[in-house]
Amino acid sequence: MIHVGSISGVQPQPGGGAYSVSKAGLSMLSRQLATELGEHRIRSNAVCPAMVVTPLSENLYTDPQVRKRREQLIPCGRIGTAEDIANTILFLASDRSGYLNGQIIVLDGGLSQAYHQFIPRSE
Repeated sequence: MIHVGSISGVQPQPGGGAYSVSKAGLSMLSRQLATELGEHRIRSNAVCPAMVVTPLSENLYTDPQVRKRREQLIPCGRIGTAEDIANTILFLASDRSGYLNGQIIVLDGGLSQAYHQFIPRSE
């Protein structure tokens, strides 16, 4: 099983309480299923993307300044694509991930690991 959640289920989204809680619940469901169904060789993992250009979000990226500011937050320097998500799902569906079970894979270009760069410090 491959569940598609959101980074908002891993990191709270301001103003998105119900959304964040529901995505966190999906992640826990995926992990719970991994523990309960693993003995039957059924694996369960979740993919949790962050900023991705989709038909639903593409209007956010029409302003070049907004896009640039968002890209500057991401260590790999770009917004994700549907292909990035699909490639991860294909990996999870393949035998190459045969020992991967109960994991939450955050697809965010390193964004969730970069928060220290936003903490002011003295020069």
